[in-house]
Amino acid sequence: MQSKRRNRRWSKRPTYIAYVSVYYKDGETKKCRIRNISLEGVLIKPKIDNVSVGTNLEILLPPRSPNDIEHQRTPVTVIHSSEQGTGLMFMRYDHDLFALVTKMAYGNINQSGH
Repeated sequence: MQSKRRNRRWSKRPTYIAYVSVYYKDGETKKCRIRNISLEGVLIKPKIDNVSVGTNLEILLPPRSPNDIEHQRTPVTVIHSSEQGTGLMFMRYDHDLFALVTKMAYGNINQSGH
């Protein structure tokens, strides 16, 4: 029997091609590709191995353009992981992060197909 998952997102999650650095508590870093992004979080590939739902990490999102300053690390938590990737939910929002994610997700900047 196939389970039905409800979509609990409150914003669209367009495809967005960029790379993000993922920081583990022990200082290890992994470079992943953003698969899609929304105001709630990101789906990254490849999936992050050896982390469970609820694991807290930090990510460094790329600047929107070469003239933008790099945003600080953003705390996230793992909300799911599968062969399609790892879903990370933003844990703390500030004005700069909201502006960055809004432009990344909805500003047609570096989106696939454009």
